Amino acid sequence: SSFSDPSLVQFMHRNLAYLIGIFYLYMLFKVYINKKYELYKSINIVGYFIILQILLGILTIIYGAHIYVASMHQLSSIFLVSSCIYFFYLNTNSN
Repeated sequence: SSFSDPSLVQFMHRNLAYLIGIFYLYMLFKVYINKKYELYKSINIVGYFIILQILLGILTIIYGAHIYVASMHQLSSIFLVSSCIYFFYLNTNSN
């Protein structure tokens, strides 16, 4: 199975993160270009959590998945998903 090879899992995880980052930049561009003022705060919050996820992901690799850093990476993913839901909620109500 593909999921039994740690280096392949890490490769897929990292590439999914790249795709999410590119999609976020696209959404950020659309929000700001269309002057959706009511979405500025929520899209920026999503961006802050994406940056936090990237930094914690890098630190998790550097420290060899040390339990505290890896746990913070997991915990911040909950905040990232929650902020995405908040953005989605505001976006559906603004149209």
